[in-house]
Amino acid sequence: MKKEKIAYDADDTLIDMTIHLNDYVNHTYKTNFKYEDYYIFDFAKIWGVSPRDVHDIERDFYKSEFNERLCAKEGSIEAIDYLNKKYEPVVFTGRGDDTEHHLLGTLKRTHGDRFKSIHHLGKKYCFTLSVTKGQKCKEEGIRLLIDDYHQHLIRASLHEVFGILMLQPWNKDVTDLPKNILRSRNWKETVELIDKHEKVIWKDEC
Repeated sequence: MKKEKIAYDADDTLIDMTIHLNDYVNHTYKTNFKYEDYYIFDFAKIWGVSPRDVHDIERDFYKSEFNERLCAKEGSIEAIDYLNKKYEPVVFTGRGDDTEHHLLGTLKRTHGDRFKSIHHLGKKYCFTLSVTKGQKCKEEGIRLLIDDYHQHLIRASLHEVFGILMLQPWNKDVTDLPKNILRSRNWKETVELIDKHEKVIWKDEC
C-alpha cells in the first residue's frame, strides 16, 4: 500500500540551526546576539546587513567547525522513526541548491538514512523561494507540512495543505493562523497532533 507523504522543513525543525549559526556570528564578528533576538525570520534585519551578506555569512558558516555542531532537534529522531512506519518523509528546505552537499551531510550525520528525498527550493541572496513549499506540496500530492516559518505554512494552506508550526522565537507572537495550521511546542506534541488529526489531514476536510 502506498504511503502518504509528510513534508519536513530542515533548519530549526529537524536540526538545531539558528542557535549554532548565532554562536558562529558572535564568535566571528564579536557580536552579542541572543537566541531570543531572532524575533523575525530575517537575519539581514537582525544582523543589520544585506541579504548578500547573509548568504556569505551562511556560506562561511557551512565551512566552519560550527556547522559540525548542528544536531538533531530534541525528539525528532524518535518522532521520525514513529511516523516513518506509516508515512513517507520528504524534506523541503528553503536553502539554495548551492548548499546542497552541506545539508545532505548534516542530515546524514544527525538523522542517518531516514530521509531519501530532499528538495532545495531557495534562491541565492534572498528569502524567497523558486517555488513555494505549498506549490511543491501540491505537485507532490502532500497534505502535511511541518515547518518553523509561519509564512510557508500560511501559503501552503492556500493549497489545502495542513500545517504544523514548530515553536521558535520568530513565530511565538504570530496570531490569526488559518484553522488548518496547528502549533506545536516540541516533537512529542507534533506526533500527538498528527495522530489526533490524521483523518482530517488526509480526508480533504481541512
